[in-house]
Amino acid sequence: KDADCGDVNVTVGRVPFSYNEGFETDFGKWDNNTGFSRTTSRSKEGSYSIESEDNEGYIIYRVPETDHEYLILNWDVYPDAVESTDDLLVEWYDGSAWQTIRAYNGDNQDWAEYSWNHQTLQINSSDYDFDSKSKIRFQIDCSVDNDVYFLDNITVSYSTSTVLSENSSVTPFYTNTSN
Repeated sequence: KDADCGDVNVTVGRVPFSYNEGFETDFGKWDNNTGFSRTTSRSKEGSYSIESEDNEGYIIYRVPETDHEYLILNWDVYPDAVESTDDLLVEWYDGSAWQTIRAYNGDNQDWAEYSWNHQTLQINSSDYDFDSKSKIRFQIDCSVDNDVYFLDNITVSYSTSTVLSENSSVTPFYTNTSN
């Protein structure tokens, strides 16, 4: 005989999402078009990071569809011998075109050269579509092959509320973590 348990209410919330790639075994879910390689010459954590091996290249991550309000992108970057004309672009694909979310260059005030720097971008769903076609791209455009950006510990996560101090659609946050 079944016992009477009364009414049962189930609340289904948003499933938290976070994906971190430290490049320890391969590129993981990041698509590498050439221009980046795994390396042990510099790493923020673990043994590996990735480096821009030519003066241009990119890696792409397909963003899972969500109804969350914010996408949070965290990563560590080590600029090595970069100049004002050496760009690192963070871009968003909405299904039809790439849009630059944030452009960094060798003279950037958001980091120190020759050291690891932590970066965070907050992307608002009211400014960028979070649908099944969405992608993030890190693109390198440097003047010569000796200008190198190392990337490590890239984390993509979603949030239902703003996590950075300013409530804007894309807010950079900088912490110099020199090693």
